[in-house]
Amino acid sequence: MKTAPALTEEKRKIYQRFGIVEQLQVVASTAVVVAMITIVSINVFSGHELTYLDLLTIITVGLFGFVSVYFSVQYGRKLEEQRRELLAINTISEAISNSVRPNIILMNALKTVLNLLDADYGWIYLNYGNKLFLEYSDGTKTDMVQAFEESRSSPPNWKKPIVKWDRMKTDSASIPPPLQRIGVRVWISQPLETSDGFAGVLILASKDIRKFNEKQMNLLSIFVSQIDVALDNAQLFEKLNESKQLYADLYEHSPDMYHIIDKNGTIVSCNQTEVDVLGYTKEELVGADIRTLYPKADHSRLEKKLDRIFNQGENLTGVEERIQRKNGSLIDVSVNTSLVYENEDPVKVRVVMRDITENRMMQEKLLQVQRIDSLGNLAGGIAHDFNNILVSILSAASIMKRKIKENDPWYEYVDMIEASSRRGGALTRQLLTFARQSNVTFHPVDVNEVVLETIRLMERSLDKSISMHSNLCNDFAVVEGDERQLQQVLMNLILNARDAMPEGGSIKISTTIESVNQEHVPVRLASYGDYVVIRVEDTGVGMDGEIQKNIFEPFFTTKEAGKGTGLGLSVAYGIVNKHKGFITVESEPGEGAGFMIYVPQFDLEHRKLVLKKQAKEKVAGGSERILIIEDETPVGRMIRDMLTDLGYKITVCNSGEQGLRELSTDDRDYDLLILDLNMPNVSGREVLYRLRDFNPSIPVIISTGYGDQVLDEQKLRPHIQGYIQKPYDEYEMGRLVRRVLDEQNQPTVKKE
Repeated sequence: MKTAPALTEEKRKIYQRFGIVEQLQVVASTAVVVAMITIVSINVFSGHELTYLDLLTIITVGLFGFVSVYFSVQYGRKLEEQRRELLAINTISEAISNSVRPNIILMNALKTVLNLLDADYGWIYLNYGNKLFLEYSDGTKTDMVQAFEESRSSPPNWKKPIVKWDRMKTDSASIPPPLQRIGVRVWISQPLETSDGFAGVLILASKDIRKFNEKQMNLLSIFVSQIDVALDNAQLFEKLNESKQLYADLYEHSPDMYHIIDKNGTIVSCNQTEVDVLGYTKEELVGADIRTLYPKADHSRLEKKLDRIFNQGENLTGVEERIQRKNGSLIDVSVNTSLVYENEDPVKVRVVMRDITENRMMQEKLLQVQRIDSLGNLAGGIAHDFNNILVSILSAASIMKRKIKENDPWYEYVDMIEASSRRGGALTRQLLTFARQSNVTFHPVDVNEVVLETIRLMERSLDKSISMHSNLCNDFAVVEGDERQLQQVLMNLILNARDAMPEGGSIKISTTIESVNQEHVPVRLASYGDYVVIRVEDTGVGMDGEIQKNIFEPFFTTKEAGKGTGLGLSVAYGIVNKHKGFITVESEPGEGAGFMIYVPQFDLEHRKLVLKKQAKEKVAGGSERILIIEDETPVGRMIRDMLTDLGYKITVCNSGEQGLRELSTDDRDYDLLILDLNMPNVSGREVLYRLRDFNPSIPVIISTGYGDQVLDEQKLRPHIQGYIQKPYDEYEMGRLVRRVLDEQNQPTVKKE
């Protein structure tokens, strides 16, 4: 009673293990046996005697039935196996096609393959930089690849199309100890490969040594091929998403503003740059009328452009316009457009706008600088011509002073002429400095004299509503510097003060001597000590702290467009810095401003060089022969008269051609040449270069109304022994001529 149920249960288990094909085979075999028994029974019960032929027939029929059943069952088994394989392939396809994310694909693939092949453990590794990293594992936390790497045996070659699979035999050397501890008896692996090459490896392991036959290995290869395709597609999808994201990021954060508008002028999309620049939100811009971005005065012109774009197919390229921010401020933009077509009809237009406000401002400032440069060239030319006039006046006055006595009633007038000529010469030097045609020369300068001279010059140019006052110290206010540049600093500060007082006011300039140490100034100096301080104070509008931080930066200005270059204070700052000094400013809004210029005081031992002019020593003359080449007849005559009075033998030529002919005359030998550089036709430079071809030893003094930058010309410098800038007097010219002649150690060289 107890054994029957056990037997029945065992039969049920065996039957359950049969597939459909096995079950059909049993049914068919049973049917053949039943048919044979039925034939025999009919013959027996009917009284018919069985013959050998009957038995042979029955056996033949039985054999035929059994053979038919056998082959049909075998074919059915193959079909069943194929059905199962297709079902498994379909199962893995469904598992990996539910997502395009590589991590989801790998996780689903491992679980499905593990279930289909009835394995106990599974791992998927991915290849990063030729090193395998575990992505997912199932059934264990043991790292299989690491277990092989840590074992003494050589790790498998995971890159093979089908990695060697191994079964544990009497020795377990093929399976590392960490895997043995979790019961692994057999494992198989298959490399994952994408279009980029070796991508990783899938590994399965089982505790049952009978697992993973050849068919399962082939099936795993098919599974992995599907996984490879899925990974490839996932990677392509990721790259596509990355490309889309990159494009979106480039679009949103491009340096240019983008928007698309339809035929009605409605903005249908825009990028983040446009939102940031214009101060709107995207919600405010998208759906808004394009006219929102333009001043009302430009709406009519904008409508005409839109009409040409949509109706005539005209695209804009580099068109400069002004658009309006949300706060009402205007910016300059360069506009480019391109049409969007549907069924060959333009329906939208893409607009790209580049902010060129700063470029426009820089262009305007560049134009201003070019205008200043043009003015400088004009000033240089005026200064040259004016110097030629002044040299005649100053030279004549100098000769007259030498001819008459100091008690002569005309002496005072001659002295006034000479003084006025020198002041005119100072003005021309300022013009040359402005035109950058004169080098800066540092020497002791009386600051008080610079202040007074500047006030005299500026009083004529200021409005009568502005008054100027000075309060100069009686101390030794002398610095080592260039009076022209220091005067430029004062002029810039005075003009800045004037602009700060549109309704009028007063400007006060004072000088003091202050001892400066590290505690008194906010900047680090090369040296501390006594400084001459020039204060320029006004009663203007003043400025706040934020403006004071930027006032010395180039091109910074608070004035309206076209009313300032932003260079005045930066130039002043640079000049003072060259004088080893510094500038500070004190101001409050509505309280005026005060600029303090600190320049180191000159050494007291040299007071006598600047406090008084030394009595001019008597100029020594001579009997040498001197040739003067000067195209201005009055100037040449004055030089001739000055040097003739000193005993020299003078010849004057009024052009470069005449001078060269005179120099090439065989019977003329000159000890010195005084040459003007700026002459028509044959210039002074050409005369000098041609002269050196046949008389390289004659000393040359350059007399010019331009600045001393001529001395910077490397080609010219070796051929010049002296330089004098117009205007000059008899004393200056006579002293230079004597010095140059005395420096010539060799006798006069005769022309060959």
